[in-house]
Amino acid sequence: MNAAETVRRGLRRAWWLVRQNSGDAAYENYLGKRRAAAAASAENERMSRAEFYIDSLRRRYSQVSRCC
Repeated sequence: MNAAETVRRGLRRAWWLVRQNSGDAAYENYLGKRRAAAAASAENERMSRAEFYIDSLRRRYSQVSRCC
């Protein structure tokens, strides 16, 4: 493994961490979990990216969240 490949791997890993922490990769994570669940059950209904976004907003704002 040369230095350029090591740097490339490090940058790829850093980009992956940024996407995971910011929530940008949430839909891809959802699809991966759905593929695993689809293998275990007959239900294979997946939400589109837009439906997933609306559902995540609904889940985030459907409960009261206060600090006090």
